Amino acid sequence: VRLRQRQRNFVTAVTHELKSPLASVRLSAETLQYRENDPETRERLIERLLNSLDRMDATVSNILDTTQIDEGKLALEPQTVMLSPCIYEIVNSLETVAENAGVKMEIAADNGLTVYADHLALTVVLRNLIANGIDAAAGVENATVTIKANKADSKTVVEVSDNGRGFHSTEGEKLFEKFYRLGNEIRREGRGTGLGLYIARSLVAESGGGLSAHSDGPGRGALFRATWPRIQQDGRPPGVKT
Repeated sequence: VRLRQRQRNFVTAVTHELKSPLASVRLSAETLQYRENDPETRERLIERLLNSLDRMDATVSNILDTTQIDEGKLALEPQTVMLSPCIYEIVNSLETVAENAGVKMEIAADNGLTVYADHLALTVVLRNLIANGIDAAAGVENATVTIKANKADSKTVVEVSDNGRGFHSTEGEKLFEKFYRLGNEIRREGRGTGLGLYIARSLVAESGGGLSAHSDGPGRGALFRATWPRIQQDGRPPGVKT
């Protein structure tokens, strides 16, 4: 029964995640087409268009990624990736989203850290975790998302924390279930399809790592901790991608 309810929630969420940005795209496009706009307004409308398209692209990508995971069709190409440039690139790409949400992002990453993972999969995981933190922290006082990265033994550890809505300890594992979203099963608040964290954990696991979530309770923020191997496990010299 709960799974069916989550599936219905998923359909509703996908409809919202596509319909809302589509409405924004139409409004911005019509404003650009039918009105005389000063350069500043024109730039703002174009930025809104691009943000809406990014949101729709993320929704469709999540659905396609989930299908590939469920069908065992992931074609990952693990290699040694320099982590810090990857983190900064994602943070820069989400800067406008964070600013609009009133969220500050902070980075504390050791230089020279490497991760042995598929580069695209690593990007998807980090982007999901950071975007999730922004969404959770939006609206709170001094909203902040902090990204920390360091090494522990043969692993590289990335922690993404926020001071946002948090969750009950019993929900820590449920967050990674397909279609699961925080809150009442019948009425959901906030954005998202309930697939992002499911995808993130699956991709981390495919690389031989792990992903966990912790919160001290509702309103007390959350911490997501991801680990990846730092080097190729069979000892062969891997290539490095930045």
